[in-house]
Formats: sequence, C-alpha cells, structure tokens
Amino acid sequence: MPPIVLSIGLVLAGLALLIKGSDFFIDGAAEIAKRIGISEMIIGLTLVAFGTSLPEWVSSIIATLRDPSTLQCIEGLPCNTTDLALGNVIGSNITNTGLVIGTVGLMLKNGISVKQDFLIRDIPLLIILAIGTWYFSLQDNLIGKWEGASIFVLFLFVMMRSLQTLANQDSPDDEEDDGEDDSSEMTEMATWKLYALTIGGLVGLLIGSDFLVDGASDIAIALGVSESVVGLTMVAFGTSVPELATSITAAKRGKHAMFLGGVIGSNSANLAIILGSVAFLVPVEVQPTFAMGQFPIMILFIFGLWVSMLGGQIKRWQSAILLTGYLVFTGMQFL
Repeated sequence: MPPIVLSIGLVLAGLALLIKGSDFFIDGAAEIAKRIGISEMIIGLTLVAFGTSLPEWVSSIIATLRDPSTLQCIEGLPCNTTDLALGNVIGSNITNTGLVIGTVGLMLKNGISVKQDFLIRDIPLLIILAIGTWYFSLQDNLIGKWEGASIFVLFLFVMMRSLQTLANQDSPDDEEDDGEDDSSEMTEMATWKLYALTIGGLVGLLIGSDFLVDGASDIAIALGVSESVVGLTMVAFGTSVPELATSITAAKRGKHAMFLGGVIGSNSANLAIILGSVAFLVPVEVQPTFAMGQFPIMILFIFGLWVSMLGGQIKRWQSAILLTGYLVFTGMQFL
C-alpha cells in the first residue's frame, strides 16, 4: 500500500478521534457542570463555545510542541513546528465562512436571518482580531509571545463583558427549537459514567491529535508542499465538518442566531485562543508570501460576511459567492 494512503488513513482516524473525543468531552463536562449548579448560560458561553475550536486547539498545540529536529523538511519550503497550526487557524476561518455559511445559506430559501448583536459586537471583535494578528505578522514576519497573549486577553475581556450583558438580560432568546431534546440520555447517566466519558473524550483528543499531526506531516512531504498548505486545506476541512453538520441542523430548526453565532465565535476563538496560545508557547513564524496571501484572503472573507449581514439577512446569492470563493481558494493552494 502506498505510504500516502496510510498517511491519509492516519489523518482520517485522527479526525474521527478528535471529533468524537471533543463531543464526549464537552457533553460530559457540560452535564457535570449542570449537576454542580453552574447555569446553562455560562456553560454555553464557555464550554460549548470553546468546544467548537477544541479539535483545532489540541492538534495545534501538539504540532507546536514537537521537537524541531524531528521535522522532515523539504528544501526551499518553510519548515517550522507552528506551520500546521497557522495553516489550520487561517484555513478553518476561511472554511467556516465560505463552506459552512455558504452551504447553509444556499439550503435556506429565505436566506439567513441576522441579529443586530452580531453587527454591533461579534463581527467587530472578529475583524479586530483578524487585522490585529495580520498586523503583527507584517511587522517582523513573527507573531510573538506577548502579541499572542494580547489577542488572547482581548478575547477573554470581550467574552466576560458579553457574559455580564447576558446576565442582565431578562428576555429569553426568541428563537424556538422545533427539534426534539436529545439530552435525556446524558441527564439520566450515572455520575461516574459522566466522568469516564469526559476523561475518555480527553484521551481521544490527545491520541487523535497525534495521528492527525503525524499524518498531515507525512502528506505534506509526499505532495511536496509545506505543512501550512495541508493545514489550510485538508485539516481545516476535516475539523470544520462537525461545524457544518451542527449548523445545518440548527438552521433547519430555525436557529439562525445559534449557528451563525457559533461560526463567528469559532472564528474569533481560532485567532485568539488557538493562535494566541500557540504564539505564547512558541513564536509563530509567518512567511512573507503567507502574510501577503492567505492572511488578506481570510480578512476578505470576513469583510464579505460582514457586508452580507448589513441588510439583516444573508441572501442565497451572497452565500453562493462565499461558497464559490472557498472552492476557488482551496483549489489554488495546490497550483
């Protein structure tokens, strides 16, 4: 069997373990939090919001902490332990915006309804984080320790402010869920099983990350491309598949704010939590071609989403543009 086939199998196995491990970890931790008296609002803003970026975060940390001397480098291509993490973050944001929102928007006859809160709070934060990290990368082709810490702290500050705002709101979300409650199995589960599920999910995350990083590195060598390209495309797509599935389900149930908030929040978390924490551990070297190519393209997607939302609704033709842009961008990475 060709080595690249084995590498692809390793990546797929790693993605499966990451996705299921993340589900088990978040579901178990959320139920444990409920049982010890933590409110669902706080759970939603912390565990669930963080959970959408958990696979990317764990795999990025594992990749970053590798011994640089063990990397298999291709002459003439960038070769750093942070390449996979950087490509994953930028690629995931482009995939979430282009593939996820574009696909869901095309499926909805009347488009995607947009709440004013997204335009006032969430999109501005995402734009600031995106431009901020891009600015840092342009200064000396490096996102350093304190630069990573600054975007991480900014994100936490806004999250805390959002938490305080929601705590002062008496009115519930006006979207109604037309689907059935599928949490009964978790609520009836014995406490020791919940802990076992949560710990098992964490183990799955760690093992899956190892598989994913090793497989992605081998594929990069086999194809003659850098790890950042594999992170931008294959890894970003794989880690965004759960986001696409949950977004389609939420949109079908009329939960437009839920899925749109999840995607925008995930993009912000990718930049602040993942890239911020990675840069704090190991400064992220950004190649000039990457800083002048993929970074501006990600920002262009974010601005395109913002413009589409200004009318209070993302129309189907706007979703088609986002999806087409994603497909073109992905294809160009291998040219």
